[in-house]
Amino acid sequence: MNYNFHLKKIGQIKDIILQRFIDDISTFKFKDENFFRCPNHMTIYDYPDNKTNNNIIIIVSQLSTILNPKDFYSASIDCMLPNSYIKEHVDQDGYGANQSIALDLHKIHIPIITNPYTKQIWVTDINNRLDPKIEFLEQGGVYAYNNNARHCAINLGDTPRYHLILRYKNLQEYDWMNNV
Repeated sequence: MNYNFHLKKIGQIKDIILQRFIDDISTFKFKDENFFRCPNHMTIYDYPDNKTNNNIIIIVSQLSTILNPKDFYSASIDCMLPNSYIKEHVDQDGYGANQSIALDLHKIHIPIITNPYTKQIWVTDINNRLDPKIEFLEQGGVYAYNNNARHCAINLGDTPRYHLILRYKNLQEYDWMNNV
């Protein structure tokens, strides 16, 4: 899918819904993510049944004015620990046999818990890595994410950063994708 942006805020989650995810975080069993091979950087909680989890159903329903619920594919919560990073990558680099599915997936990031020292970084010009796009994603924001561009992340804060990641497939060109 072609994008004309690296990051775009497309909505905001209501505080009462956001609080449900914050309350549940202590119950999640996170697994280590080894793909990025960065020290002490990220753990992931994959929802075992995305389509019947009440919190996920509520979020997907709330986003139905901007994303078709029929296109919803999966959800996870990613935890990035304090003083850690995710190295520069393109999401499709590591999918192997699932490459065709990965190419159709569009990621939506929703920061559940964050701190001002977490940043997302995109290398929008591979020939000029000295001019990256650096963004802070505010808590509860709904962000369309260009996971086809080279990107990385850092958490230089004292607290973990938790993002709800929603994956959608087979998206047609929504108006918000074309309007930068």
